[in-house]
Amino acid sequence: MPITPKITDAEIIQMFEDKVIELTSNGTWVKHHKHWRNGKTITRTLSFRIIKDHKRYTTVISLPAERNKQGVLSYRQRVMFRYKLLWLYTTRKPIPEGFEIDHIDHDCTNDKIQNLRLISASENNQENWSKSQMDNCLEFFDRRLAEQYGSKGDF
Repeated sequence: MPITPKITDAEIIQMFEDKVIELTSNGTWVKHHKHWRNGKTITRTLSFRIIKDHKRYTTVISLPAERNKQGVLSYRQRVMFRYKLLWLYTTRKPIPEGFEIDHIDHDCTNDKIQNLRLISASENNQENWSKSQMDNCLEFFDRRLAEQYGSKGDF
């Protein structure tokens, strides 16, 4: 079975241009798509979840890929960090290979566009986070997970 390629930055930018994905005035991300049966446009809020291993807010973006012999529609997907989605939405340019989006103040919970910058992966690796900055960030996400799932041991 062939591997379905993931959605590219350029395709996500095209989704912005076509107003398939929008950032509303209240800061909510929405996706508009046609219902597969009746063709009516449905608007859904993109839900962002904390992925425990990454300690970042993520969402899944999906696009219809193709129908197989039985007529079942398959989807191409990509897990997107919220800050990368915001960067692509604001700049409308793909992130070049070998570059990453960095939080200027090293606060991974601060996803404001003013706090994001494009830097090379090697520069990003050289940036030193102080132990207290990292501890504060991890503590924030541990609290959020505890609020969402109950006690700290449940997730």
